Amino acid sequence: MMLSVGLPRTRQDDPLNAAAQLTGLTAGMASACQLQTKPVLHAFRDLMDRKKVHGTKRKQLVKVVEDANARGVATQHKPGAMSCKDVQAQVKKTIYRLEHAK
Repeated sequence: MMLSVGLPRTRQDDPLNAAAQLTGLTAGMASACQLQTKPVLHAFRDLMDRKKVHGTKRKQLVKVVEDANARGVATQHKPGAMSCKDVQAQVKKTIYRLEHAK
């Protein structure tokens, strides 16, 4: 029997949660490479607007982005991290995915 005590309301299998994770990680890695992060963050904000996400759910997703952003920065500072050129390509892919998410 599994207990959900202590688990955030935004579940792992929630597509918006997955998009928030991707957004945060990508923005964090971009930040570590001194690349622009606003385009990917704006694409996620636009996705939340299209999905009409407001209030508590929106705040939860923003927190997921912030937490994932910190992990993205930390990951980029580790040996063997993606090259900044690859991160730049990842930013473009993430923006495309967010803009075309249904």
